[in-house]
Amino acid sequence: MPAFLRKLVENVEKRSDCLRATLEQEATLQEESLKSLVERNWHSLPEGLFQELPNTPAFAVDGSVRVAGLANGAFLVVTQALCLGHGDLILDDVDVDILRGSLHCRTVQRFAELMQQYLEVNLALKCAERIPPSSILYLDGALYGQIPQLYPLAIESPDKHADLPAKILSAYSRLFEHCRANDVYLLSIAKTSHESVHWRLWTDMTTPISLVELPDAEAIYRWTSAHSGFSTPVILGTWGFVGGSRRLLADPRVQEAPAIVSFFVRMKEYDDPFRVDLPAWCMGDNRRLIDVEGEAMDIRECDPTPILRFLASDYGGSTVYNALLHSVDQEVRLTHADFRDVYLKVIEGVLGHDLPPDRSVRRFL
Repeated sequence: MPAFLRKLVENVEKRSDCLRATLEQEATLQEESLKSLVERNWHSLPEGLFQELPNTPAFAVDGSVRVAGLANGAFLVVTQALCLGHGDLILDDVDVDILRGSLHCRTVQRFAELMQQYLEVNLALKCAERIPPSSILYLDGALYGQIPQLYPLAIESPDKHADLPAKILSAYSRLFEHCRANDVYLLSIAKTSHESVHWRLWTDMTTPISLVELPDAEAIYRWTSAHSGFSTPVILGTWGFVGGSRRLLADPRVQEAPAIVSFFVRMKEYDDPFRVDLPAWCMGDNRRLIDVEGEAMDIRECDPTPILRFLASDYGGSTVYNALLHSVDQEVRLTHADFRDVYLKVIEGVLGHDLPPDRSVRRFL
């Protein structure tokens, strides 16, 4: 019998100090100033947050995607999106494509993600056009991080998908306009974040406070002592537009987009913190994305309490950070079994042609 577990234990013991580095609350000498900064920018939740919760109509949109590498070298992509919410509203959409095997795997993955994003933002727009004013519309993921990625990669792009980034950007533009005109709160929730943005904006940006590069999520996870609370909000504009994405700043749709407010929140003690992004006008700041680079906000002037009350009203416990998004995720998630046993057979039936086997399955038959 292979001795995998014995050797695993030996390797964990041998590397325990290194493996614990991102888990322990203790800070190294290089991290002390960053730990202090995080502690100063973590605030207690407002008193009575979970009392007299708002009964506001709420809706949520999420999507799912599956990519199969076929035996002929091509890639089959299936993506779907779902919207659920108040009044039993149900909206859904699905898309499918077969991409040539000559494309690089990274390009295939990028366009699979763009196909999913396009379905999600269009479904969110359809939802926003139907729901009553002053509703809440939840999206999954970090809203701000999506926009700088919508620059075209013409050299790698398959012709039939080359305009996807522009179409997504137009859909976002209309979504922002409609939500603002109808006082719809557009709240985007991400379970984690790999960026180092918030803590950098909390300082004055003139003196390095750390010699290590830590993502916001790790810093907050380690140095808030598992206390409930929220981080000092930051407002994001041109900050994330670097490299090729800076070309987007010349696009009027980007220039007129709202600046995005972002903060982390832990609803109960020992819960995992999650990130919330929302258009700045939802918190009374009318600046556009082009008007600001990135800065920390003064919570005395931009109180996030109304947003925190919305989050509290849809909080589902330590394993369900948002009940509505959780419900949508459970319904829209495209499992491997459904993809293999149902979706592939439906596609073959409509095409009247057998698909080449999925390479990941074929090699074990």
